Amino acid sequence: MSKLDINIQYKFLNVGQGLFTTGKINIRKNSSNRVFNWVYDCGSTNQENIDSALKCEFSKCDEIDIVFISHFDKDHINGLVELLKTVKKVKNLVLPYYPMWKRILIGLEYNKRNKIIDLEDFSFFMNPIKFLTKIGTIDQFVFVDENYVSKEFSTEIENNNLENLPEVPENFKIETEPLDEILNSELNSKYGKLKSGTNITLPKIYEFIPYQDKTVCVKKFKRFQDMVSKIESNLLSQDNKTVLKQNIAELKNIYKKKFGKSAKEKNIISLFLMGIPLINTSNNPHLIGFDVYVRNRIQTKYNCFYYNTLSKDYILFTGDGFLNTSTRLNNLKRHFNDNRLRKISVFQVMHHGSKNNFNKLINKHINPDFSIFSSDPLIRPFHPNAEVVKHFIYNNPIQVDNSNFCVFNFYYYIF
Repeated sequence: MSKLDINIQYKFLNVGQGLFTTGKINIRKNSSNRVFNWVYDCGSTNQENIDSALKCEFSKCDEIDIVFISHFDKDHINGLVELLKTVKKVKNLVLPYYPMWKRILIGLEYNKRNKIIDLEDFSFFMNPIKFLTKIGTIDQFVFVDENYVSKEFSTEIENNNLENLPEVPENFKIETEPLDEILNSELNSKYGKLKSGTNITLPKIYEFIPYQDKTVCVKKFKRFQDMVSKIESNLLSQDNKTVLKQNIAELKNIYKKKFGKSAKEKNIISLFLMGIPLINTSNNPHLIGFDVYVRNRIQTKYNCFYYNTLSKDYILFTGDGFLNTSTRLNNLKRHFNDNRLRKISVFQVMHHGSKNNFNKLINKHINPDFSIFSSDPLIRPFHPNAEVVKHFIYNNPIQVDNSNFCVFNFYYYIF
């Protein structure tokens, strides 16, 4: 009988044009057992798809340990409200941090087609904590800003030191520090930004490392920033709705004069996320299993199972991130380091496989076993782009869409 069993699962759900990924970390040691549930992005352009996926995944789940949101596009976040209504509690919600003026810019960009701003929708951008805690229970908000630096090295379970196996943890270890901005003076949820030099960990078992690229941040916009500073207290409290509408109308006019219809400088930040099992698999004489399923609603299309030592078992989520320049690739490399990038087994290809986010040099840094494209090619013909798919042809490209979903399982048995 093994001393420690760990099963790590990643599931890319069939929501069409969007991204909804769930994960489970099941840890068994002797009589102790704990399952950690987490989510990376929760959205789709097809509301029926996202509602169906939520019902399937979480109708019998009371708690989610961590929800990560990469950015605020509809096809990555519009299932979050329903998710909060479906489960009793989210312990940690991890969001990219933008100061107030940047959040307002994003809100105006996403509402630019509407002649009248919907205050209910827009209130999320003004104060995300206040908006979301009215919908569901969230114990802690964790923000990741562009200055966050990860911990360089992590403690792994060593094969030759089985007497020092970790206990089954109760919760993820997350160290935060204060935000410069006061968001929830009257609310019960804790909040802060992820402390630089730390990662989100299950000690000696698993860790998450988020990443924001400074090169895709909105440039300073002084007139807009000054206007937001003057009315910030009303934007946060949202007490006077009449004045609030006037404030937003003024900001919208400034925004239009600056950006016009194209808004090329809109905020294109997307929170990358690396998932790392902290089990040293090099020269491991013990059984390690791995399987991947690609299924539609009727039958299994592709199914393989391996029993062997894994040289790569990391995963990298990119949301709608940009790796289209050498500078951005080098920034990614500096944040995660070469050793981590070489161990990526599963890679979610940026922005549904869009050519605009892609760089032919990616494979010099990242050469995964599997590359995932989550999109609906029927409504977005260039998601994925044929050239991008061709580039990943030797990395087992998998299309996740309205019908097809994909499940990865990594099994670790330590005797």
